[in-house]
Amino acid sequence: MSGIILKVPFQTSVFMRLKSGVELAGVKPETVLAMMLAESVFKKYSADLVITSVSNGKHMPTSRHYGGYAFDARTRDIMPTELKELTEDVSEALGNEFDVVLEVDHLHVEFDPPKK
Repeated sequence: MSGIILKVPFQTSVFMRLKSGVELAGVKPETVLAMMLAESVFKKYSADLVITSVSNGKHMPTSRHYGGYAFDARTRDIMPTELKELTEDVSEALGNEFDVVLEVDHLHVEFDPPKK
């Protein structure tokens, strides 16, 4: 597992871990921003943001993962009683251009702005 620390002007640092084998090639800026904001929410729950999939892994053929617009985050370090609230908090932090879905073993986040 590796870690990334980003220095950004509005926060002292962002720390997220990557599961071994996670591929970041082709990740879009919107996805990176979502990761940074999600990390601050995970921190509220005393958990590291661990990215388990971006463009790698097996997903539906139309998945936003393959275009670099989605990521999955580990949830096993969050208390089961807090998962719903975590999902809502991440969704609120990201706004209506992102879908945030609690799956069985991870949180799925994708950039999916409303169609105009």
